[in-house]
Amino acid sequence: MSTHIKNIYVQTRVMRSGLTLNLSFLRKKSQLSLLDNPLSLNFIAKRPAILNARLSFKHRRPKKALTLLYPSAFYLHKNHDFLKFLDSDKSLDLYIDKIILTIDPDLNPAPRSRLIQCTGVLSYNKILELYRSIDCIVYLSQKESLGLPLIEAQSLGIPIICPDLPYSREVCKIGTFFYQNENIDDFKRVILEVFSNNLSQFSPAYLADNSWQVFCSKLKDFN
Repeated sequence: MSTHIKNIYVQTRVMRSGLTLNLSFLRKKSQLSLLDNPLSLNFIAKRPAILNARLSFKHRRPKKALTLLYPSAFYLHKNHDFLKFLDSDKSLDLYIDKIILTIDPDLNPAPRSRLIQCTGVLSYNKILELYRSIDCIVYLSQKESLGLPLIEAQSLGIPIICPDLPYSREVCKIGTFFYQNENIDDFKRVILEVFSNNLSQFSPAYLADNSWQVFCSKLKDFN
């Protein structure tokens, strides 16, 4: 089969390693090319307005409870169930105002917790609106081909909370608070660290390598 494949483009080194490990006919590294995923044109067009709206967070009053967003559909590997502990554990109630989950309310992992707000599936434009007024992205996923919200958050200077896993270490370059995977106590530690931090220190990253111009140029070179 590999003789019929000229090139396969992947978004991350983690994805490339996974393919070569599990598919023997792809073990010739020359068949796998790393190609950064560009930000959407819709996001690029709306980014200046979102950044302007976020300027108010530069003067966020100290000790304000956090608004967190997990922009993800419901799949098992997205690990929403990690938040089940919030049903009985109230220790974060002083530090979190709400955790917005973009899943159906029937899938709420902690229905007795006041912190969880399930919105149902949202349009991409609505997600972009939420970027204007959140303190932090929380990303619980166990596996990712990329994790586009992580790229978008960095380009907007939005801090990220995510598990310490190979995909997140590769994708998250700035403004990220890592917790030990599946460790509730360490997740709590990170929440308190973010709460105590001056969020205004996180500056937007330009991420020039994610432009469509760079993407098309690399694609042309590969061919």
